Amino acid sequence: MLQALLHSKLKASFDNPSFRPSEDTLTSSVFGILQYLPDDTLWQIVRNSCGEGKQFLPETIGEIEYIDFWPRYCDVEGIINKRSYVEPDVLLVTEKYYVIIEAKKYDGGGQYLTQWKNEIRAVNNEDDTKEILFVAMGGNSTLLHEKIPVELKKGVKTYIINRGSWFNLLNEIQKLERNKETKRLANDVIQAMN
Repeated sequence: MLQALLHSKLKASFDNPSFRPSEDTLTSSVFGILQYLPDDTLWQIVRNSCGEGKQFLPETIGEIEYIDFWPRYCDVEGIINKRSYVEPDVLLVTEKYYVIIEAKKYDGGGQYLTQWKNEIRAVNNEDDTKEILFVAMGGNSTLLHEKIPVELKKGVKTYIINRGSWFNLLNEIQKLERNKETKRLANDVIQAMN
């Protein structure tokens, strides 16, 4: 939840006297804690939370240089949006990859193609030297991957949208509960998801 606080994402959660969880508080609570895991462990949890599309994700992404929550890309050429910016929920940056995680509050629906394309385009416009991997966490009516064409400055490129679910992510985190080194961290994530 610290990341939501630092990025001014808690306003809607405290509109009235009682706390109302939101997409941003869920993202912050879960990924804000998971970021403290070793890089390979974090990646395996994210990868294994995806459906059949995980086969298109690399086994390893290498060392994570940094994790950015809600990076804002403003006035990006080619963005199809009512707003003048796009804001992926989580961006994992490694030497070779940008991993965009677009999270929705619930499993079942809410992800949409235009947002995926805008976020891919924005990250690519910022730096086209790394491969972009995309994980749509939650908000999916299916866990089948989807290939989408995205128009970039240098032409059209096809990207794979890897669909993940909070349910699968929870199952992966529960595995960490069995390990004495990660059980407290796993318990915090499970409590946050509850």
